[in-house]
Amino acid sequence: MYVAVRTSGLAHRSGTLTVLANDPFDSIDPAVAWNLTSWSALIMTNDGLVTFKRVGGSDGTRLVPDLATSVPIPTDGGRTYTFQVRRGIRYSTGALVQPADFRRGVERALANPGGFGQAFLASVVGGATCAKTPKKCDLSRGIVTDPASTTVTFHLTAPDPDFLIKLAFPAGYAVPASTPLKARLPLPATGPYMIASYDAKRGIRLVRNPRFHEWYESAQPDGYPDEIHWRFKVLPDAQRQAVERGKADLAVDAGSANVGALPAPALLAALRTRYASQLHVNPSPGTIGVFLNTRLAPFNDVRVRRAVNYAVDRNRMVDLRGGPDLWQTSCQVLPPNLDGYRRYCPYTTGPNPDGTYAGPDLVKARRLVALSGTKGQGVTVAGIAGIFQPHGGDYFVSVLRSLGYRARFKNFKDAQTYFGTAGDSRRKIQAGIFGWAEDYPSAGNWFPLLFTCSSFTPGGRGNANFAEFCDPRIDAEIARARALQTSDPQAASVLWSKIDHDVVDQAPWIAYANSRSVDFVSGRVGNYQYNLQWGVLLDQLWVR
Repeated sequence: MYVAVRTSGLAHRSGTLTVLANDPFDSIDPAVAWNLTSWSALIMTNDGLVTFKRVGGSDGTRLVPDLATSVPIPTDGGRTYTFQVRRGIRYSTGALVQPADFRRGVERALANPGGFGQAFLASVVGGATCAKTPKKCDLSRGIVTDPASTTVTFHLTAPDPDFLIKLAFPAGYAVPASTPLKARLPLPATGPYMIASYDAKRGIRLVRNPRFHEWYESAQPDGYPDEIHWRFKVLPDAQRQAVERGKADLAVDAGSANVGALPAPALLAALRTRYASQLHVNPSPGTIGVFLNTRLAPFNDVRVRRAVNYAVDRNRMVDLRGGPDLWQTSCQVLPPNLDGYRRYCPYTTGPNPDGTYAGPDLVKARRLVALSGTKGQGVTVAGIAGIFQPHGGDYFVSVLRSLGYRARFKNFKDAQTYFGTAGDSRRKIQAGIFGWAEDYPSAGNWFPLLFTCSSFTPGGRGNANFAEFCDPRIDAEIARARALQTSDPQAASVLWSKIDHDVVDQAPWIAYANSRSVDFVSGRVGNYQYNLQWGVLLDQLWVR
């Protein structure tokens, strides 16, 4: 569950919030950070021109102005965005935020190899040069600033309907214009907190920024805890025990089971029984499934792809993967709460006008296999040792065998080896585990990367389109949806929904579940809010 609550008042403004997690941050530099744990801290210490509304619930992916006074409408055919910067905002050092600081923030992000900036902000004029020669990075043509009028104007090489969404991430945050590419960390803060100490292996400590004043509650509300302590490399069992004993306030990995511990479903059931008001299960923007290579037999026949979709029991796959507390059964690519999502599942028993999944339909599956004439062919299913095979891989192979295929499982030793191989069309992988967790909340981060003709390179490595799917009709729909995003968002949303359903009908994936996150809070914590982009809003928790 997740709640949208914002209660003002000084009564709850105090205390120290202690957060425990197993995985550390990847960085505290906005130009480098590219994981949710790092972002969840940086959103409290720094700011960009726009951000996602800082509330729980479905409104939490709506863009609002942050250090800009408003969210601009693009001009020049979608290639130009002009922002008015708020006056009087200061860093924790006392220095004023200037328009040129936003240019420097993006320059540093583009100069970081393999970072969010290079992946998603390279459409800024001059961005490609920054990525190739970081030391010569100069975006003065692509990001024009005027200190007198306090404006920042972005010029893009081509329209990007997701550009404003991308700017809401730390790669678009302001940093002092004098900040070098390799800066001494932490950087000055604009948000309600600043980083007092950071150890990449042990943890981080946030304290109040004395220069902060609330300029727009929806974008950057004042925080409640006086300090936030985040400890890394704490195993899930130790996290839960610390929260139970009141020694910590939030267990980030509450839904994880250690080796030798209770399986996750039993563990979560026990927590729910004993601590119902302290356990929070929320949707997170990810989809997991099995890809079917549309260029290799037998899956080059859409009837076979649909047959396997009918035959797989998604409820059982969810149970094998950890249960309904960690996964929500699905049949489609887009996760819930994303613009364009409309529940849809043609691969189930009985009528389902509301799009829900009931169970497998083996009669339809076997009929389609018989029509395809592929019964008896060999199929190799690929996965990662210790991840897919014990959590659904063996079951999936058994389903293929029940349909008459000579199926077997092939383990790869680790994720790096697997994804490097499965994305290489020369290795001719017929089927395998695949999932996608969005980088930013837009259907544009799903279909163009995963299901277009151009997202697959024959003979190339690094393809995200593991299914090697190509349908010119769906490509045209995707191009149309992207063009509508700026001019007619409602029409774009309707078209993204159609694209989602069209892809499901073509069945390049067996999408079977959307991910969920689990937070376990102490009894002294109040005002829990879960933001669909950033996760639990740490600075809005009350520490009683």
